[in-house]
Amino acid sequence: MFNIRKNVMYTGYSQSTIEIKHRKADALYYKGNNQLPQLVQFEDGVATLNNLDAGYYLLQFMLDGEVLSQDTLEVKQNLAYVTSGYDPISPARKILEAIDAYLAGRATEQMKKVQIGDKLIEYSSYDELMKWREYYAKIVRKEEGRPSQIKLEKFFYRELI
Repeated sequence: MFNIRKNVMYTGYSQSTIEIKHRKADALYYKGNNQLPQLVQFEDGVATLNNLDAGYYLLQFMLDGEVLSQDTLEVKQNLAYVTSGYDPISPARKILEAIDAYLAGRATEQMKKVQIGDKLIEYSSYDELMKWREYYAKIVRKEEGRPSQIKLEKFFYRELI
């Protein structure tokens, strides 16, 4: 599994057509988790991707078989195509809620070990738990479009005369 969530350049929705534009590339390789790289040719500067599953994809822009650049694509879930079992809560949000429940003393024995996908967290020390909480809170803030941290900018003031 690769982690490419930092600087997502392209976004689209699952079960739809996603157009990727590039001025110089003649081909595009894209790869998501648990799949082989797929090749798409550019036509008039546009590569068309169809019916991708929700998730993150690595993109490599090619020219004559050489890599020009690399980027990322985030495919968000199209709610028109979800099943009744679809859970819109992100794995990071679930882990954060489990950590908060543990800190509040409401955790059950089952919640003391959390496994979402390939990540397993076993609570051991308070300091370690707080480090994980900070890490997942940052991911959740980013997913929700909030600043990842509060930044104190320069404060400008003028003296009252």
